[in-house]
Amino acid sequence: MKPKIIFFDMDGVLFDVGYFEEGKGIAASSWKLVADEIGAGEEEEALKGKWTKNELENFVHWVQETLKIYRKHGLTKEKFEQVINSIPLMEGAKEAVAELKKRGYLTAVITGSFKELAYRAKKELGIDFIIAACELVFDDEGKLVDEIAFPCDYHGKAKFFEALIAGLGIKAGEAAMVGDGVNDIPIAKEAGFSVAFNAREELKKHCDASIDKKDLREVLKHFE
Repeated sequence: MKPKIIFFDMDGVLFDVGYFEEGKGIAASSWKLVADEIGAGEEEEALKGKWTKNELENFVHWVQETLKIYRKHGLTKEKFEQVINSIPLMEGAKEAVAELKKRGYLTAVITGSFKELAYRAKKELGIDFIIAACELVFDDEGKLVDEIAFPCDYHGKAKFFEALIAGLGIKAGEAAMVGDGVNDIPIAKEAGFSVAFNAREELKKHCDASIDKKDLREVLKHFE
């Protein structure tokens, strides 16, 4: 059955945020790129390690603790936007998404990353629907003062997946997913077809296809 909608993860799929080291446990992400830019990379990585070991209450708790690190190191709106706007699209992303839309597929993003980067995916790639974990709130002086956070990771991603397809009148079996991380496993289990894109081995075990080349045009052969 041809899917009606294709869900994409964002970091490492639509945007090239760098490589992860298999076995290290910490994937490259837009969160880490922001932390590295303000000299907080080691702190962010240590906190992410606690999250992956279930030492934090939940994903939103991790987001809040990460933003405390950002505030501590003086993240400003200007610096944040510089980082977000400098993240390159994945090789072939524009061509792949344009061709998928031409073939009649709806497209969506569900990400544990920033809403500001998801807006870029919508604007630059024409993604139809975006669901992101966090939107940063800055005051008039550009100081980080608050956040709007959603439990958009692991099983939280699956809940948003279920809510969106229900609203569109689409069944899970009529949806497809392209992801790269272990937090994409819950959606991979529900979707009718799933693709692991330069992914961790844990995700590959739950997907119908696997791509080990950093060129998103490779997904086109799986969606006629």
